[in-house]
Amino acid sequence: VTLGVVASYGWLGLWRPLLGPEAYERGLIERHRVNARRVERTILELKGLFIKVGQLISILTNFLPEEFRHGLEGLQDQIPARPVDQIIQRIRDELGKGPYELFEWFDPEPIASASLAQVHQARLEDGRRVPVKVQHADIDDLVRLDLTAIRRILRIVQFFMRIRGLESYHSEIREMILEELDFTKEA
Repeated sequence: VTLGVVASYGWLGLWRPLLGPEAYERGLIERHRVNARRVERTILELKGLFIKVGQLISILTNFLPEEFRHGLEGLQDQIPARPVDQIIQRIRDELGKGPYELFEWFDPEPIASASLAQVHQARLEDGRRVPVKVQHADIDDLVRLDLTAIRRILRIVQFFMRIRGLESYHSEIREMILEELDFTKEA
């Protein structure tokens, strides 16, 4: 997908002298929209950290053209929930008991789902309602693999598009993701 996106801009650039400034600008705006949809579909298919990175990219005003960012905004609210049996197993692995043993009541329907975790409602024995935020079981492996892939993608884009300093975004993304995965710090 990365190479396809880069090639589509390269192809448009080859036609630039023949198109004229207005036609080129219209073509560039359309290319941003088409490529954003292509990237968004791929990110949703890959899931995991790619969704988080897509969300970050969609709000980086100094990095991408507005039409491209706008095309990725759907990633802000299109995160599919994981099956409840995976969530129950993750709670059991982390806390030694399942949610139905730990809480008076546990809602199997998530109230929110994100790229790294999802949130369920529960009720403590004293009657207080609490959120239960559960990291996805495979998130550690996904983060490691996805960060490697993201570094490669940024290198490819930087090489072909000649965007200076693009690879520096990798360390910022890595740092932010690792901090978000630290639920002890978050608590």
